[in-house]
Amino acid sequence: NGNNYYRIPTLVVAKNGDILAFSDKRKGGAGDVPNHPIETVMKRSTDNGTNWSEEVRISPESPTKNLSYGDGAYILDRETGNIICMVVGDYGFLTTKRDEYPKIRLIIGKNNGHDWSEPIDITDEIYGPNCKNEERKQWYAAFVTAGNGVQLKDGRMLFVLNVRPSSAANLQSIRNYALYSD
Repeated sequence: NGNNYYRIPTLVVAKNGDILAFSDKRKGGAGDVPNHPIETVMKRSTDNGTNWSEEVRISPESPTKNLSYGDGAYILDRETGNIICMVVGDYGFLTTKRDEYPKIRLIIGKNNGHDWSEPIDITDEIYGPNCKNEERKQWYAAFVTAGNGVQLKDGRMLFVLNVRPSSAANLQSIRNYALYSD
């Protein structure tokens, strides 16, 4: 699609049976932030994947590389029918500084993914200098791993959280945690 690249596809089946195909739309190149702006887009199939709608952007437009919404992770909440989308953006995971760190945002899809909320920044609840948890306050970077999360029988939603707990920027320093919500 022009000078755009699509990465990180994920499928979710809405409560009404529609198939929703999500992807990053990386503007101007396939790389991660902070190299290119990233938006989250979706296509819908109402006939089990035979035909697909036009692309719909579910995140706000990303006019600059320092305001992005990518690496989406998704769960269909079986109780409410809402589609929970976690995205990350703004700063690169391995290039982060203490005052410039990736933001984690929540976007909620209602009405079988026809209506999407504005992104809610939940970074401070998870990590960073404004987090109330003393250990997580020290983390340098975190992002929710792209793809599908899991919802347990009791309703708890689980995502994998990748964490760079220190200034070390190598693969050996990365840790994984479970991010959950009841």
